[in-house]
Amino acid sequence: MTYVNRPDVYRNIHKALRKALFDFSYATGRVDIESNETLRALSRQFDELLYLLDMHGHKEDTYSLPLLESKRPGCTRHNEEEHEQIHLELSGLKSQMNALLDAEAETRKDCYWNFYYSINSFISGYLMHMQMEEIVMTNLFYELCNDEELKGMTAAILSSLAPNDSILIARYMIPSLEPAERIQMMSQIQRTAPAPAFTALLKMSEEILSENEYKQLHDNLNQVVTVRV
Repeated sequence: MTYVNRPDVYRNIHKALRKALFDFSYATGRVDIESNETLRALSRQFDELLYLLDMHGHKEDTYSLPLLESKRPGCTRHNEEEHEQIHLELSGLKSQMNALLDAEAETRKDCYWNFYYSINSFISGYLMHMQMEEIVMTNLFYELCNDEELKGMTAAILSSLAPNDSILIARYMIPSLEPAERIQMMSQIQRTAPAPAFTALLKMSEEILSENEYKQLHDNLNQVVTVRV
């Protein structure tokens, strides 16, 4: 796929979702199924993953796909069908997680392996779904929409997010971006967000990035402030 210097509606959020999916697969693979406490922690992490995926799908259904449909009716049907299938699969996975939490000692291992293989099968399919969007749907956006429309759609999505949802997404997105992307995103937030919100986000960045990654980010943000002053 050739890089095009146009607004990309999927890249950053999909990087965040890949991190959330991979983190959960890793956590599931190493969980102590004999410990009720660690299983409950895994369930909370799963609920967070479900929330992220549901929120992402809802934003696409509310903002992204209607824009394309307004340009070419029927062009998003395949994507809508995949979203419906994803919703069904997530409901089934939630039932499997509940069964694991409720399982007695003699059936817990079977419930665990059923969930483990099911969640990783789902992740494999979801990765393909994101790749389809990044190639097929992006090409449709570029064919049918101008850059101002794409920027407006992204701005509408961002403005619709509750503060806690923005923080949740940022917690997965910030460490998933390459340095230039991270600096660009944080510089934009620095220009537009209230100072307390940006300070809180910067503090979180320090906690989740490596020392060198955070220093690079912090130094570049300070340069932006110096230039503006």
